[in-house]
Amino acid sequence: MKIVSYNVRGLGSSAKRRIIRELLVKEQIDMMCVQETKLESVDVGDCTQMWRDSELEWKALPVVNKGGGLLCIWKRDTFHLLECVLGHGFIGLVGTWGDMSETSAIVNIYSSCRLEEKRAMWRELVEWKNRSPISLWCLGGDFNSVRAEEERRGVATNIGSQRRDIAEFNRFIEEMELLDLPLSGRKYTWYRPNGQAQSRIDRFLLSPEWLANWPHSAQIGFDSFVQKTWEENQITGWGAYRLKEKLKGLKVKLKSWNREVFRDLRTRREATILQINDLDSKEEELGLSEEEINLRKTVTA
Repeated sequence: MKIVSYNVRGLGSSAKRRIIRELLVKEQIDMMCVQETKLESVDVGDCTQMWRDSELEWKALPVVNKGGGLLCIWKRDTFHLLECVLGHGFIGLVGTWGDMSETSAIVNIYSSCRLEEKRAMWRELVEWKNRSPISLWCLGGDFNSVRAEEERRGVATNIGSQRRDIAEFNRFIEEMELLDLPLSGRKYTWYRPNGQAQSRIDRFLLSPEWLANWPHSAQIGFDSFVQKTWEENQITGWGAYRLKEKLKGLKVKLKSWNREVFRDLRTRREATILQINDLDSKEEELGLSEEEINLRKTVTA
């Protein structure tokens, strides 16, 4: 199975939904766990815009004080829902995969930055797991915590508070008896646009029983250019829409213009993606020169 966990930082844009739809189709995703939808409500129309398949199921947790918001969408014939648990910063899905009879728990998480609220969520999850007979657990999402100081760079924080947060997060993982799935392809999962701050706050935590059932489980990080792609597609989409309205009577010319312009945009976007990836990789290993920092600011602006 393929499960995607992604913090979209707002799902109101039609461009973001379109890119998510393209990702789901391309990668043949079975379940999608979205964080920070920033939506007060979600309906089936919102979900089908992204999933493009009527054979879907979904559960959502609305935004609180203009922050957060969670959404899970999955293929109905792949995951059979038995129970949904809505908690403090998480959606828990209890069900079975395909023809399996054993029950699994998949938990989509978006944690507050405040330690007191993290503790409340951690406590709720530990209590749920302790009273549950389920052995197959998968927690994924934005935990807003790191497991070690080296998982965060360039982020201004109180050292004492950070170490306390790290210690308590690690204790939570131990109490849940979960394993931290290694991240492939990337060292960090969040990047500040200027490239001077990174952290690994997104992850998957799996029970040993889950790994015994699916021993080839792997976590592959999204590239940091995705936010750049969001912005480019949003601008391109609206620009094309306005131009189309102005040139309704010139269909032949409009089609020619679309082919030329969008081909050029795709070429430039691919070049920008490669440039950002190269800078990200160098930043992780060696650091960037002042000239390279300024270049990264330019290409991600």
